Amino acid sequence: MDLREITILVNQKLVAKALGELYYEENISAAQNNELYKLELASGASYTFKARETIWTSLIVDPNSLLRTKEGNSEQITSAAQFYIDAQEELELSDIVLANFLEELNNTVVRDIHLFNKRKNILAKDLIGMTEIERESYLNGHPKALLNKGRIGWNQSDSSHYSPEESQGFKLHWLAIRRENLTYKLSDSISESELLDESFDSEEKSKLLQELKKKEISLDEYMIIPAHPWQWDNIIQTQFNLEIAQSEIIHLGARGDLYRPQVSLRTLSNISRKSQLDIKVPLTILNTSAIRGLPKKYIQIGVTISDFLQEYLSSDSLLENANFSIIKERAGASYVSSYFAQIKDAPYRYHEYIGITWRQSMESLESSPEEKTLMTGTMLFVDNNNKSLVAELIEKSGLDKEAWLSLYFNKVVIPLYHLQSSYGISLVSHGQNIVLKLKNHAPHGVAIKDFGGDLRISNEFKDKYKAVEGIENIGNLPAAHLIHDLYTGHMVTLMRFVSAILEDTENFPEIKFYELLSREVEKYNNEYHPSKEINLLREKFERVIINTVRFQIGYGDSSQRPLPKLGTDLMNPIFLGHKSRKKENE
Repeated sequence: MDLREITILVNQKLVAKALGELYYEENISAAQNNELYKLELASGASYTFKARETIWTSLIVDPNSLLRTKEGNSEQITSAAQFYIDAQEELELSDIVLANFLEELNNTVVRDIHLFNKRKNILAKDLIGMTEIERESYLNGHPKALLNKGRIGWNQSDSSHYSPEESQGFKLHWLAIRRENLTYKLSDSISESELLDESFDSEEKSKLLQELKKKEISLDEYMIIPAHPWQWDNIIQTQFNLEIAQSEIIHLGARGDLYRPQVSLRTLSNISRKSQLDIKVPLTILNTSAIRGLPKKYIQIGVTISDFLQEYLSSDSLLENANFSIIKERAGASYVSSYFAQIKDAPYRYHEYIGITWRQSMESLESSPEEKTLMTGTMLFVDNNNKSLVAELIEKSGLDKEAWLSLYFNKVVIPLYHLQSSYGISLVSHGQNIVLKLKNHAPHGVAIKDFGGDLRISNEFKDKYKAVEGIENIGNLPAAHLIHDLYTGHMVTLMRFVSAILEDTENFPEIKFYELLSREVEKYNNEYHPSKEINLLREKFERVIINTVRFQIGYGDSSQRPLPKLGTDLMNPIFLGHKSRKKENE
């Protein structure tokens, strides 16, 4: 395929995704005649396409079937931008928001073209033998976000150096920052010298320490932390010019080990020495829902809460049997400009320019050659032969689909459910935060990560944890709202797509998928009796939507990160699976 053909295909896939997600979020409706759908728009354009409606009421659209008709002329779709212009009234997009949206769309198109070329000869089974950081370079990103590679603030050169699909590795910039102006926290099990060991071999560390001595930088007065090279070049040098001039911040240059970005962009993996800690640093670019800074209040609590959870949950028999792990945050630091700090309601990005979290790597959980860790979002990978990664794992495990999926639900979903039911603890359980442990390619356990803003406590349990240092910085929600960290985070954002992939590529019915899940949930409910507010077998759940938020708030600054909105209630597929299973047993 030449560039023109690939560009058209990428645009068609983006329109197909948009139709499926906008239908789910109830922005559009389409007339159906068997597998053929027709969307008529106020602009006078109409779109016809082949699709099937999933058990979740989203559409799986065939990109090759898309036709646009305007004034009696029908043609193959070549432009995703034209689709959004045509649908402007239905999506309630102002001209200003639409123009910004098209900029983000064009960024995504260009990155998707690169990813298409990178993936074209890769088979699903190839990913199994890769390291985690190699595997993530082939992933398509957020499955729900209409535009998942917008990365507003980056140019093409930035993308080639720093994107997960293209980066070959880069060195971090290192800063010495006066302690009196820094907020930082270390786990009791690690020292600052050991943190440097995570990014510097002995020779490089010696050179760094010699330079500190030469510049008369005392480690009693300064802490050494890294910054992303893009952040140094584009933000820190200018926005902290006075602090640099006054030696509150001292630049030590780019040095140490090489890092590559994970699919989340700001979390980096050491590729020079692969057993070392991951590093999470701010990137002041807009990608998907928010600007990717690091909030100060979460950096400290991440270390405390991961230490606390590991000890607190260690005696739970269900979690022990599920081989449940905490991917610990070992240390963190944050620096906020004293000037921006005085502006309480400044756009949140100004308070999140400099920060760092050191986190245990996924691979550190692998204790034998038979074991592998896998970001659960990887299960969405499907190659050009229509073979999915999840199907390859099932085949290699020697188990049938029912047995493999039942293990997944038992080892992953039920422990997350148990955390909410028995402890009032919730983590936004999307495909990056939840790590699947495999043994001989079968589900063997689960690990959770990223406690900076993605961990919350149920209102009903918050007094139980009031003695935990910094717990006031953890969000609290009613249990009925908090369950969406699991239901929307894992079921809607991940399982919705996995079940559709298995039906479309393996002829494994979606209803069977949710029958298996409902069976594991019912077993749990019979033993632990969760409250009705969080019962995963309840008939309906709230439909949480994200793309409409961008349409409504646009691209302007805000002092707070955007929050999702609600559509009409959703018939719960787990309930439907439970109902179907009971009917079969009658």
